[in-house]
Amino acid sequence: MIFVGSPWQGQSPTRPDPTTYRHADGGDYAQLVYEINTRTVGTITLALTIDDSSGPGTPVYLESTGHVAAAKANSLATTNVLGLVNNQGLIQVSGTLTLTEGEWDALTGQSGGLVVGTWYWLSDTTTGRLVNVEPEVLGHYSVAVLYALSTTEALILVNAPDFVVESLFARCNDFLSVIDIVSINHVALLSLSEVLTVSDLVAGIRNAFVTASDTLTITDAAVGIDVPPSFIYFEDAATQLISKSNADGSSITVICTNPQDTVVSVGADPTNDLVFWIDTGSTARLGLSRLGEMRLGTEGHSLKYVPFSGGTSNFSVSAVPSAPTGFAVDPNWLYQYGTAGLWLTQYNTDGSAAAGLGNPYIPIGIPGGLAIDRIHSFAGHSPIVYLADNVLIKASVNYANLASLNGNTTIYTPGGTLGQIACDDINGYLFVMDGFLLRRMDLNGGAPTTVLNVGSTVNALFVDKNLQKVYYEYGNKVVQSNYDGSSPVTVLTSVDTLNANSGYGIAP
Repeated sequence: MIFVGSPWQGQSPTRPDPTTYRHADGGDYAQLVYEINTRTVGTITLALTIDDSSGPGTPVYLESTGHVAAAKANSLATTNVLGLVNNQGLIQVSGTLTLTEGEWDALTGQSGGLVVGTWYWLSDTTTGRLVNVEPEVLGHYSVAVLYALSTTEALILVNAPDFVVESLFARCNDFLSVIDIVSINHVALLSLSEVLTVSDLVAGIRNAFVTASDTLTITDAAVGIDVPPSFIYFEDAATQLISKSNADGSSITVICTNPQDTVVSVGADPTNDLVFWIDTGSTARLGLSRLGEMRLGTEGHSLKYVPFSGGTSNFSVSAVPSAPTGFAVDPNWLYQYGTAGLWLTQYNTDGSAAAGLGNPYIPIGIPGGLAIDRIHSFAGHSPIVYLADNVLIKASVNYANLASLNGNTTIYTPGGTLGQIACDDINGYLFVMDGFLLRRMDLNGGAPTTVLNVGSTVNALFVDKNLQKVYYEYGNKVVQSNYDGSSPVTVLTSVDTLNANSGYGIAP
């Protein structure tokens, strides 16, 4: 057994002078046991310079300068927690730390102080904060920091960072329960020694193509994991029909046989096997068709996307609230934006309109783009909405109150007029049209980088998260490039600029 502190220097009442009575006796042993049983956990503090405004309870990491700063579990550089700031401004690395309930609440986002008997981890979304649910985002870290002894007192027990590589594939015995979003391009990270089964009960709660009637089994003899193919959806100007192509622009096929009015936006919901579009005829309306080509399945020992019988019937779901200029879609909601603001409409799994209609945002100017982050949360809710108004706004949707957005925050102020935006919530990128400049930044608007100068107004912007390709449409063509703007190639062209294809969405 190892005890914190220096070797025991005490003595029993029967041997008051250890320099005279050189040999330990039974009283020494009894005294030692007593001191061990009654001692408190050793407290170690360090006097270090704090490089930010970290207050009491803030978890901090050691910088290369020997100073400390608030930690965050989304990067190895900031995730190695040294200790927590105490009320004296010292860095406490062991022992118990006592703060008021209000001080703990400011760190955890909870109310009433710490939850007794609960572990707290370093937050991977907010710098210098704690969470009582272990982070499980791919590429982030799990760092246990303290254990709650009461609502105000915690035992500091900092663990080494654990890199998250399996996104909620972590805690299971014989069966795997998937309780959150799982991205298919990360399935390749699995190391399989048994049989993995995704049960029927997980349908509809993650960004994959398993339905309630499907069961996915990957055996330990797997020889390869195929990245799913992506398809581009748009209105073909030559035919006025909703069509699709491969990600490289090849194999254009029709998925809706009825001609449409001018389509302003196309979006796909691969979870429910639906593709939506909004036209701007005399009455703006929402159209619907089946994707008709994607379903998760197995072939041999490999995980593949295989064809299924889908059908291509279409119908007008409903008139939209106002003349929209674009929209985004997730497995349960449509997010439509235009001069009147942002509208949310809930829909059923067949695409028909359901309960729930709200107008949670009135624009400052003319909204130029909308993107949805379906994986992360912000201001206590998920998904995250990115809306290009006069500035780029980040907010989350509280479906219980559609009158407003949560955490309505400006994360980027453009140099020109904001236009289309696209979000890669898997790899952590936002793409924004700032005038004619295509800009790339992180999901908080940080580190904005100019990818390229398109030299023209971009009418559609979308990304392939699996291949990490960005697509931008201008004039009468769609160009695909790498995320850094390199290797541009034209993948789709229209008849001419006056009769250009329109809409554009990509799935998965």
